[in-house]
Amino acid sequence: MQGEELLKIFYKGKDYTLKELVEDNNQFSRSILIPDQLHKQYSSFLVSSSMDFGYIIALDKFNHLYSLLTTARFALTQAHQKLHKSPVTWSSGYLGQLWIRSQFLKNSFLWYNSCDDYFLQIIWFAFDFTDPNKLTTQAKYKRVLKDSRWESLLKALEPKKHETEVINLLNKINEFHNDNTVKQVKSIANSLKHHADIYIKDLETQPDYLITSYQGFTSAATANKGLDIDESAILLQDMHKKVVEFASFLHVYIDFDKAFEPEEAGVINLAQRKDKATYKKFYINEY
Repeated sequence: MQGEELLKIFYKGKDYTLKELVEDNNQFSRSILIPDQLHKQYSSFLVSSSMDFGYIIALDKFNHLYSLLTTARFALTQAHQKLHKSPVTWSSGYLGQLWIRSQFLKNSFLWYNSCDDYFLQIIWFAFDFTDPNKLTTQAKYKRVLKDSRWESLLKALEPKKHETEVINLLNKINEFHNDNTVKQVKSIANSLKHHADIYIKDLETQPDYLITSYQGFTSAATANKGLDIDESAILLQDMHKKVVEFASFLHVYIDFDKAFEPEEAGVINLAQRKDKATYKKFYINEY
């Protein structure tokens, strides 16, 4: 018997050799890649030359989004991985492995859900929903971040809702937010944030009793919905694809390169600021 077959794990009705476990992990990882174009770097001198501070902030937000997405992806690969090397002992069987995977799973839900906040901020600053010249202190910047909401963004777009480019953006926003996978991930992430934990099937047991009162209270109303780790990993796998699709759309839609295009001679004129109308599909505030 070859060395790789000495170790087997029986999981949900199937035997896995070490080689099969590794290939299972590799296949899953390959299914949730992140396109290189989402991590495009520009020199600070080139970006600053545009004098479009909204674009500068949006570019920074895109880099933050990429970092967040890689963190979410890493957590997801670890949640999917069925066997971890760790100090957890085997005295309790596979429970230790489930506990490790569940920690990565819960973090992955939170990180993927947080990508939506960055989508909002990228659009908000790229298309001048606020005047960046008024961001004179960190407190004012944090206030803008706190006040920026999808509802506020959609309201600001109302006067432009018949413009072709705005229609295109609104359709993509609605498509993303109305997607069933995105809704499920948001619901689970909110449950994690508000309950501080969530029940994991096969790892924990729900109370085997029910408390009710004549006034109408039932403890069933406070129970967390159980999550199956493998089903949740598949859900997040689909969420990854939806997030990457929307991020890729935004990257193409905004087209940061257009703000830095050189003149016919191939030289960028640093003394002349380009008109926003020549490279932005729309903008809310003039400055």
